[in-house]
Parts: sequence; structure tokens; C-alpha cells
Amino acid sequence: MNFSKQLILLICLMSVSSALAQSKQPLAAADFQSPDRNEKELRVRFALNEEREIESAADIARQYLKKYPNGLYAEYLGRWLRAFENAQKEYPTSLYKRAEFMRRWREENSAGRDNLTTEELKQKELDKSAVILLTNVLADVEARLKKFQPIQPPPYVVPPPPRPAVLAPVDCFDTENCFNANAYTLILEPVNSSAQKSIVARLENIERIRGLFGCYDIRVLVDEQINIRCRYVRRVEIGDKTKISEVIRSPKSWSEQLKNEQISQIWLENGIRVDSEGFPLEQPIRTARPIAVRTNTTFYLVSERFDSNVLSQAGHVTSFKNKIFDISACTNPATCRDLVMSKYIQKVEIRFAAAPLSVPMIGNSETPPGEVWLGKTKRRSDVLGLPWHEISRYVIKWYGRDAEVTLFESGGGKGQPGRYIFLQIEQEYNVSPNINGTYGDATPAQEAKYKQRVDEVVRLSLVDACNELGGNMVNEVKDNQARNVCVIPRR
Repeated sequence: MNFSKQLILLICLMSVSSALAQSKQPLAAADFQSPDRNEKELRVRFALNEEREIESAADIARQYLKKYPNGLYAEYLGRWLRAFENAQKEYPTSLYKRAEFMRRWREENSAGRDNLTTEELKQKELDKSAVILLTNVLADVEARLKKFQPIQPPPYVVPPPPRPAVLAPVDCFDTENCFNANAYTLILEPVNSSAQKSIVARLENIERIRGLFGCYDIRVLVDEQINIRCRYVRRVEIGDKTKISEVIRSPKSWSEQLKNEQISQIWLENGIRVDSEGFPLEQPIRTARPIAVRTNTTFYLVSERFDSNVLSQAGHVTSFKNKIFDISACTNPATCRDLVMSKYIQKVEIRFAAAPLSVPMIGNSETPPGEVWLGKTKRRSDVLGLPWHEISRYVIKWYGRDAEVTLFESGGGKGQPGRYIFLQIEQEYNVSPNINGTYGDATPAQEAKYKQRVDEVVRLSLVDACNELGGNMVNEVKDNQARNVCVIPRR
């Protein structure tokens, strides 16, 4: 039994800032517990970070062992912390390898962890009181900015926010990474006019950094991979009030509270997957955590409330939809899959390296199984032409399990042999008219040019590989769309 699938207690506890305490409608003292973290709260916080953000989990483990050397978690956390410190010594500069080391350790010690979970559930039957935690989002972001991290992302890369940005805790909505998104509430707290100046100064200080920070590891259940992600802050201006739903999707409770107020600005904490050097690999994840909101009448800070008594509602994951190979005729699916994908990736590498994409394979990064990364850094964009330069990353993922349905339990993950091989291309690029400038958002027209070229390369690479493998290209129609599939003959 995987402990992560039992998690119903999630959130980091941060003290509420003094500025928030001065707001017009402060939260009642009964709404959250004392900031001197008790044993139960520390268990909750460790459970959140054990399989994501292991650096934070280690800090919590040390606090727990110092305060509760005979506590329920003490024996397990002692062993966990020793394993983490061994990982630090073995991989001092690699967040990815450190996370992978701890993932393997958890698998080897899963029986003991499950026994501990059973004891926790027994305690919960006796003590039904809720753990209610409150996070001041601005204070939490500032704390992340100060923390050490092995990865140092480049300061000149500024990814865009997701569009629309679904307002929720980062990595926590209806996805495989959060099992109780409904336990969270985002609360708008009006700020007194006397406190606004200092709050705005703090936000402007974060904006001046204009880079990625707070890098962390997370295990993605859909493919059982470790991802490294970083956070960043963007201020979003909302000029056209009629199109606000295209920019953000806010909680229903906000509409009731704001009534006739119009949001003009919102500060968001976003997350994005990066490579081992801190360059963005994929589009930003769609959830974004609001930090502050300005309307036509009021300035608000956002706090994040978690209630452990709200039962989990597990999210779902969806398998890959882009079928490219049919290997059902192969007598040895695993061998056939490896041969087919080796040939396809070979063709992809050739075509991506050619103009106008002109993107080589990245050979010096830690890539998970079932993925290939391509990209270039601060090079001329042949797609857009001069004076444009780009920082681009392309992630080619393939998925070999025989499933094309929405599911919660992903099973064997990437690369398990099935009837079909599915493909997914993730792309992220930032552009600048100056090679040494700040690299930011591409316009919709520029994005369309890149997408057209990538789609063409993916299709032609499939045709090239299919021809050399002696396959037969066919068009499958699904959801009223024709999809090119290469049928591999018996081998």
C-alpha cells in the first residue's frame, strides 16, 4: 500500500504576517491552531513533503525529533533522516538524484511506513479534532526565496503564467498530485490603507527578482517519474473585465465576497518543470496560487486554509491520447517497443536538428526513462528570424502501456509493453530580440509558428521511422480527428 495514496492532510504552516493581522477582517483565533507546531501538526506537514519537497521534509523531521524524541513518528523519522543525509553526501549537487534515492528508500521501507499509517488511523479514531492550518501566501513565498536550493535557475528566464490560471495551491487541484484539494480554502483578507505601502513594497521586491526559485522534487503518479519543478511570481494585469475568465478562474466564494468589485491586478505564484540546470522544460502547471489581489476599491492579501476534517476526494489522471505506433502484431512487445522507439527517436533527433527548428539533443541532463530532451540556449531563432533569439526546450515522452482511458491508478507507468505506443510532446520557449536580454513570453503568433514546425517534424519523423521499419501508415479517426498511426508488421 503506497502511503501517498492515503494522504488526506496537506499544507505547509506559515505564521500570519503582521500586515495581515492588521487587516479589516482578521481571522478569528479559533480558526487556526497556535503557531508553536504541536506533534500532530508536524506529522501533517511531514506527510505533505515526504514525497515532494524532500528538503522541507528534512527540516520538519529535525524539528520533530528535537521536540518529540519519543513521538509516534520518531523511530521512522530517525531512519528517514539518516537516509536523506546519506543522499546529500552522495549527491550534493543533484536534486533529481537525491529525490530518486529517497524514492527507492521509501519503496524498500514501505511496510514499516504502512504500519505507522495504521497506528495513525487508530489515533484518529480516538482524537477526531481537526488540524486546521493557515498559510499567509506572501510570507510563504518570501520564505522560499531565502531557502538554499541545489539548482540555480538562470535569472534572465521569465516564464508566462498559465492561461487561464486556476487559482489553487500549486500542484494541488484535480490532478494526480493532490488528493484533497477540496480541503483548501483561499481567503481574501482586506489590507488597511496604512499597511498597503509596505505590502506593495514586499511584492515589488519579489517582482524585481523576476526569476525561478523554490525548486523542489515531486513524484508524478501518472508515469511514476520524479519531476523537478521551480516556482516563480508574476503580476497579471486584467484590463478587459469581460474576459477575466480567460485569465484566471477564481473560487466561487470570491464572487460572493467581491460582489461588484472588479479585479484589476493579481499576483500569482506559479510552478513549472525544469531540467537539471533550471531551464523550463514544459508549459507552466495550470494551478497558480494567488498572493495578493487589487480591485477597483480594495487591496487584499490571500491566506490559504487547510482543514483535515474535510475528507479526501481523489483526483484523476489521463493517459496519453496521441497514438503513433500499433505493435499488436509483434511477438515480443517489449523488444518491439524498444526497437520502434529507438528508430523513431533517431528520426526525431535528425529532423529537430535541421532548420528551421535547429534544436539538438540535450546530452548532459538527467532524463527520466521514457523521455528525450532537446533544446538550445540563447541562440538565434530560425523559426522567427532575426533579431529574435530563443531559449527552448522540447520533451518527447512515450508511453507504452495499453490504455487509452481516464484512470486513477496508472499501473506500470511509462514504457510497459502494450498494444500501442503513445506520444506526447511538451515544449517551452522564451524569446528575446536581444541575445543578452531577458527572455520572456512569446506572442500567440510566434507560438503558432513554433507549433506548426513541431507538428510537422513529429509527423515526418513518424513517416521516416515507419518506412524503415517496414510498417504501414494508416489514418485512425477518433473524436472526428484523423490521426496518423504506424502499424508494425509481425516480427
